[in-house]
Amino acid sequence: MVGMKRSILSLLFFYFSIVQLFAQQNSLFSQYMFNGLAVNPAYAGSHDVLSLTASGRKQWIGVEGAPSTMTFSAHSPLNNEKISIGLLFYGDKVGVFSQQSLNTIYAYKIKVSSGAHLSFGLQAGINNYVARYTQLTSKDPNDPALSKDDVSGFAPSFGSGIYYYTEKFYAGISSPFLINNLIGKQVYNNFKIRSTYFFTTGKVFIISEDIKLKPSLLIKYVYGAPLQADLNANVLLKNVLWVGASLRNFSSANFLTQFNISAQLKMGYSYDLNLTKSADIYSGSHEVMISYLFSFNKSKVVTPRYF
Repeated sequence: MVGMKRSILSLLFFYFSIVQLFAQQNSLFSQYMFNGLAVNPAYAGSHDVLSLTASGRKQWIGVEGAPSTMTFSAHSPLNNEKISIGLLFYGDKVGVFSQQSLNTIYAYKIKVSSGAHLSFGLQAGINNYVARYTQLTSKDPNDPALSKDDVSGFAPSFGSGIYYYTEKFYAGISSPFLINNLIGKQVYNNFKIRSTYFFTTGKVFIISEDIKLKPSLLIKYVYGAPLQADLNANVLLKNVLWVGASLRNFSSANFLTQFNISAQLKMGYSYDLNLTKSADIYSGSHEVMISYLFSFNKSKVVTPRYF
């Protein structure tokens, strides 16, 4: 039992060192194709109305202290419709380590052709990192490797992105973190928040009046970490139900569904199946999402969105 606890604790610290120390640029979202603001600030305003999205993710089911992530985003065009603003909140926790991030977003949209737009986005925010070492227990209370005090630190973040979209196609390049921030020495031993780069694209194919196919791709690069690719395919049935699957770097198979309760309200769920050797330790990950579109202008009609 003691050996198992040590193995789990080591696993958590390994995950935190590789993922969390790079901050939320490495947070995983299986439903990224329905929550574009989480990876690209230029996505703001693309719905043409006020859009709210909340999501929650729980990884490593069956492991105490496993990583969990929650997000909340809001974005809307202003009166002139070329300028959009947004707000993005992250909250991550794994073991005794946690972070919160609040970002403001500005986007400017230009019309390229009929039905096609190109948006440029900027993002700025503040991140808070906390290590609650006092919650850890050790067989040796004088172990110098464990801090006796909780520590925390703050770091600013800046990002930008470009997003091109039509009714049935999108492509974007973004970097939510353009600078390498040095986090407080006491918090994470001088680890840096590395610049992160995303490329996303997707297209909707009309198979029939009741069936639409939407393949999508996300490629993520973080300095010092392996390149990550998410290849996804979703099918929309009768404009009501999305069902799909993704493959992430051959390390997990992700199954997801989204139900369009109305043109304004959507709810989604995904399950990630672990395909690595660590599948004996934890079973997988759950993720839920809910979004709502508001229209305060009666002349605007909220139409179903593919992304």
